[in-house]
Amino acid sequence: RNDYKTATQSYLLALKYDSSNTDNLLEVATFLLNQHSGDLAKKYFDQLLSVTHTDHEKAVALQNTGEAYRDAGAYEEAERYYPPAIKIFEQLYQKDPGEYRVAYTSTINQFGSLYYDWEFYSIAGNYFKQADDIYVQAYDSLNNPAITDAENLAWSDVLNNECMLDYKYKNYYAAMRLSTFQAMPLLQKVAGKNPGLYVLRLARAFFNQGLSEFYLK
Repeated sequence: RNDYKTATQSYLLALKYDSSNTDNLLEVATFLLNQHSGDLAKKYFDQLLSVTHTDHEKAVALQNTGEAYRDAGAYEEAERYYPPAIKIFEQLYQKDPGEYRVAYTSTINQFGSLYYDWEFYSIAGNYFKQADDIYVQAYDSLNNPAITDAENLAWSDVLNNECMLDYKYKNYYAAMRLSTFQAMPLLQKVAGKNPGLYVLRLARAFFNQGLSEFYLK
């Protein structure tokens, strides 16, 4: 109890000296949310949104707030924040696809992950497919040299989520093909440069491959 009180006082003191620092606001709000101080957390999430100056900053704040509520298991609250973030990123993407493709698709993917965690699998699948389709429409193949490292990683994350959904539906062959011939090659293009930076992503991808082989035996 004392540790919580001390940590809270430290966070609030930091905000007192810089109440418009978006990183501090997000950290404080997330901390309070994880300590089950939902009303106080909402105060700082709202403050975070109020100090954003550009559309991009607002979309990021909305996305981060949604993720914080999702991580805390507050799915209904999280659900409120993703759609406006996606709408803003879509508008930015239409103006500059190369600059905002990763942010746009990652937010859609996270929204799908919310519904996956919430066990609304068909809705989750719709969002995963929407994110996947954006890359399919942008590039003629997975080997297109124009695909950036960030896009390879983001696209791989989407495909791995689609794999997990295939497992839920017991579509093991589809999951195996998706993992082996799409998700893993995209990830390895980046991870091969420095595997240590992508341990968690690689572990997840290998797990998907291993799971497919296990069920198909």
